[in-house]
Amino acid sequence: MNLFLKITLAFLVIISGLWVGCLSDSDDPESDIKELETQLEAVWSDESMSPFSEEFQQLIKKTIDSYQSFSNQYPDHKNAAVYLFKAANYTETYVKDSPESIILYEQFRQRFPKHELAGDALFNIGWIYNNSLKDIQKAELSYREFIQQYPEHKQMESAQFEIKHLGMSDQELFDQMAADSLTQDTTPNP
Repeated sequence: MNLFLKITLAFLVIISGLWVGCLSDSDDPESDIKELETQLEAVWSDESMSPFSEEFQQLIKKTIDSYQSFSNQYPDHKNAAVYLFKAANYTETYVKDSPESIILYEQFRQRFPKHELAGDALFNIGWIYNNSLKDIQKAELSYREFIQQYPEHKQMESAQFEIKHLGMSDQELFDQMAADSLTQDTTPNP
C-alpha cells in the first residue's frame, strides 16, 4: 500500500471517528428532554422562582412540547408513554389548562391502554372534571369507569370518596367528614 493511500485511509478513519463522536450526543433522541428537565430541576430548587413567572412558564411549556413531540416521533420508545403522561400532568399542574390536560390524558389512554399509568390517567381525568372544571356528570362517569376498569388500583378508595362527595363545597365536605368522624367515634366496638 503506498504512502498516499495509507495517509488518506488514516485521515478518513480519524474524520469518521470525529463525526461519530459528534453525533453521539445529538443522536440521543432524549437529549433535549434531559436538558429541559435539568433546567426544570434547577428552577424547582430555586425557592425565589415562582411557578407563575414568565421564565418558568416558558420553560414548562417548552418541556411539555418536547414531551409531546418525543412521544409522537418515537411512539415505541420505552419512555414515550411516560413523557406523554408528564405532558398531561404538567399541563394541568403548571399551565392550568384543564381541557388540554384531559385531551393529553385521553391520548395517553388510547395510545398506551395497558401501561401501568393508564389507571392514573383516568383517575386524573375524573379529578380534573370534578375539581377544576366542576363538571360533576363527567367526573362521576370517569370515576365509575375507573372503578370498573381498575378495581385493584391504589386510587380505588380515593375514587370512591370522590364519588361520594361529588359536588360538595369545601364547607359541606368538612361538615360531612366531621359528622362521619363523630359517628365512627360513638359506634361501640364488639
